[in-house]
Amino acid sequence: VFHRRIDWITAVGMHANTTLRRVYRPMLDSHVNGEHSLLEVHTTFPSIGSGAASWVLEVRKALKAWEDSHPGYKAELSGGASEAADIRHELMGSCFTYLSLVVPLIMLVVLVTFRSIMIPLRLAIALLFTLAATYGTAVVIYQTPLLHGLFPWLAGFHGVVFEVIPMSTGLMIALGLDYDIFLVTRIVEFRENGFSDR
Repeated sequence: VFHRRIDWITAVGMHANTTLRRVYRPMLDSHVNGEHSLLEVHTTFPSIGSGAASWVLEVRKALKAWEDSHPGYKAELSGGASEAADIRHELMGSCFTYLSLVVPLIMLVVLVTFRSIMIPLRLAIALLFTLAATYGTAVVIYQTPLLHGLFPWLAGFHGVVFEVIPMSTGLMIALGLDYDIFLVTRIVEFRENGFSDR
């Protein structure tokens, strides 16, 4: 009974039935309070991930249109998926600021350490290339059907979850910087020992 769609007349009739009233009364007590009511929405897709966050944004647009056409009423969407959509918006909006601060600071430290203009520029290009290649590969794997023939389980993915972006960005910068500095340091040592670049 709980999973069937019912109209208002059927709901009133069910409430009049004493047997069904005992079933529905606890749900009504927990979902209706004076002028406020709570509607539970269960989706057929996972409530976390890029698909859910996009769904939340579309539902919010629909609720805003509904409020505009029904003055005096207010509708809100809440829950884990809504919270995740808000966090995603803030987090993805700050990624550009994060990169625009971190990469120049790293370049400055490398400039001071190696006293060379080319090494920080090369490092910045290498870091940005690594980020672009990693996220480009992730898009091809998780957001396009190109590999579904080889890996059919990828069809259920709707994209990369937003939490992955800041974590993997920090990890890629750290690893890329670490190995690049090792490589550049070794090249500088060989040059100081008189080796040529051949």
